[in-house]
Amino acid sequence: MPRRNVHGTSDAAVHAADRYLAKESEYRSGIRQIQASAALLAERLALKGDIESALLQHKKDSDEFETHCQEAESFLNEQRRRLKTLSEGNVMKMREIDRIVKAVGDVRDEVQQKDFEEQQRSRESAQDSSGQDEIIEDIDTSLPDYETSIMLKIEQIQEQEEDIDVQDEDFAIEIRNRLGEKESKKRKKRGSAAADDEEELEIVRNHGAQEQESMFKCPITGRLFENPVKNSVCGHVYSAQGLKHLLKSKNHQCPVAGCTNNKLTKDQVEDDPETVMKVRRYQRRLEQEKAQLSQFEEEELGEADEEGAVTGRMTVIE
Repeated sequence: MPRRNVHGTSDAAVHAADRYLAKESEYRSGIRQIQASAALLAERLALKGDIESALLQHKKDSDEFETHCQEAESFLNEQRRRLKTLSEGNVMKMREIDRIVKAVGDVRDEVQQKDFEEQQRSRESAQDSSGQDEIIEDIDTSLPDYETSIMLKIEQIQEQEEDIDVQDEDFAIEIRNRLGEKESKKRKKRGSAAADDEEELEIVRNHGAQEQESMFKCPITGRLFENPVKNSVCGHVYSAQGLKHLLKSKNHQCPVAGCTNNKLTKDQVEDDPETVMKVRRYQRRLEQEKAQLSQFEEEELGEADEEGAVTGRMTVIE
């Protein structure tokens, strides 16, 4: 009896799954960019942060200063609320990607396992020609619906996930911390008996520490970060080229002083868009300071020239 090329179909499905999984970092890239921007904005929106200081300084000497403070506080609270909502939305998107990636990987593994078992049965049947017709009749030649399999797998994964509130995810917590909010008590998981209890928040004053050049230098090259990558194990950042040279040596110790990560590998790091933005912001600030200094020096030089010209024209009367 005629048979469909089921193995050919499964091979194509496996290759398609491999291509999808190979691009996992690309799917997360856009979300990571948004997260990096959100993290930097949170620092500026924090209590005593740049934006609050600028808003209050603007009308510091005004008779309506108190009213202005209230309006500024209301505005900042609304922006902070929106930023936290954005961060929670990003967490949900990352969860969706996690589910899809796991589902595609699981279905691919199941297809490969099924192919392996069928090939074993085929080899066994070849040794017993008398039972070949019966074996062929038992083989399922229907074309599988891989898309449906993946969707069902996603539903199963979602049902098995630990019931953790989106606000308890690391990125949501990081945004609140950068905004100046710090949980003084562990947040309750969704569905717990004490979920209705009012959460206690401890306000941490953000003094907006001045950014120093040393913060943006690679611990390997000693120069400003270029194509920075972040270590997911210890959290340290390196220039991609510097890390490449380090890994060529036998020393796989994280180069940051005091770090206990002595098994540094390329697989531990990922692109760090936040550091990219911080370095750009730092370089822009340096350029602005340089331009202001240059303008100041030109003005000083101009005033000195004018004074010299006036002195040269003066007549001293004895």
